[in-house]
Amino acid sequence: MKIVRAWMVAWNKGKDLKNLLICGAALVNGDSFKFG
Repeated sequence: MKIVRAWMVAWNKGKDLKNLLICGAALVNGDSFKFG
C-alpha cells in the first residue's frame, strides 16, 4: 500500500509526528474518526 509506505518514510524522517499519529488514527478508525 502506498499510504503505508509514505507513512513509514515520513515516520523515519521524524517529521510531524503528531500529524502522523492523527493520520494513523484516522486510517485505523476510518470514517468514524473526524477532526475536532
